[in-house]
Formats: sequence, C-alpha cells, structure tokens
Amino acid sequence: MLSRSLQSGASKSCGCDTAEKANKRIQEDNVLERYNGTVISAIRADRPPNKNNRSGVKGVYWNEREGRWIAKIGFRGKSITLGRFARLEDAAEARREAEQKLFGTIIKDYEEVSHA
Repeated sequence: MLSRSLQSGASKSCGCDTAEKANKRIQEDNVLERYNGTVISAIRADRPPNKNNRSGVKGVYWNEREGRWIAKIGFRGKSITLGRFARLEDAAEARREAEQKLFGTIIKDYEEVSHA
C-alpha cells in the first residue's frame, strides 16, 4: 500500500524523514536545552521530583533492605551514588551539594550562551 502511494505521488515520503526532521528541529531550536552533553531542563533546581518519588527530594530514595536513604545523581550518562544515610536530611544535603558542584557551572554557562 505504501509503495503504491509513493509511486502514484499520493505520498512524498515513506516516513523515514520524519525522525530526521524532528531531530533537526530539536537540534536547531534546542528544544531539550542541550548544552555541553547535558539536558539543562532535567537538572534545573526548580524541576519537581518525579511523580513516583516518595522522599520528596530528587535523587533520594529509601532502601528497605539496607534500612537507609540512598542519594544518587545522574551526570553525563552516568549514575553516581553519593552515599547511604540514616537520616533523610543528610541524604538531601548530599544531593544538594552534588547538584551545586556538578550542575551549577553548566547551568550558568548555558544561560550566558543562550542569552547572548
């Protein structure tokens, strides 16, 4: 059916260019706010925790088996464990410090470049 549509001129493309066009738009318009190998919108401090987050803190979850809070952060495609904590407050602080250290400079640089 598709080949008939292409041959008759009813369709101009088999659809393979759709992904290419979308990718080009994402790159040109920077829809995902990519900068220096990082999706800026994913690391902004004002981004709310995921819906399934039970701790209320991004990157912090309760490990039932260990009986501890675990703090993690994702950076440039890697998951980094920041530590295991008896108190939620300590895990949250470790996550905040890691965000400032890893994300602070990238966000600042991105904002300077995108508003230039």
